[in-house]
Amino acid sequence: EAILKWSLPMVGKYKTNTIIIEPLANIAVSSYRNNFSVIPNEDSGNTELTQNNLFLSDRFTGFDRNEDGQRMTYGFKSSLFNDKVGQFNLGLGQSWHGKSKTQDVVIRGFNDNNKSNFVGELGYKAPQIFSILYNFQLNESNYRNDTNEVNTNLNYKRLSVGSNYIFIRKTVNNADVKKQLDLSIGFRITSKLLASIV
Repeated sequence: EAILKWSLPMVGKYKTNTIIIEPLANIAVSSYRNNFSVIPNEDSGNTELTQNNLFLSDRFTGFDRNEDGQRMTYGFKSSLFNDKVGQFNLGLGQSWHGKSKTQDVVIRGFNDNNKSNFVGELGYKAPQIFSILYNFQLNESNYRNDTNEVNTNLNYKRLSVGSNYIFIRKTVNNADVKKQLDLSIGFRITSKLLASIV
């Protein structure tokens, strides 16, 4: 496996604001001669492209499979920090892959061509009490938001409230529309004891 990575973090300050913009790019080339059909796949599940794994050289989750072929990823991450208002984050990127060996693990986020959807995240974190994070995939051909996930957290004194909402549209890789909402409520009784309802 050969990997070439490039990034250029740029930091600017204006009064009480700090802005960070970081363009990112990487190229990975790998080839595995193992016969995948005779090696059991125990721990490499299907992978969803997110900002957390978009710039990794191997996006398969386990050790039984390795991502094969030529890949290139490009995009940026940015943050704005303000002591009073809080922290804002924005990241966006896309991946390209060349021809590779057919494997029994799928990376969701690629359509029927070599380009992935645009993968991004948009977040806000208030000082101490509240945060919201929106993860998304924009269809690479029509820019429709095919995958949406919103996570929120509210912490006030001993009370904590969290939510997770997922909405996935019908696409080439997803036969049905999927919607799911999870809520959790927690109450800190002591410094070491937390009661929660999910």
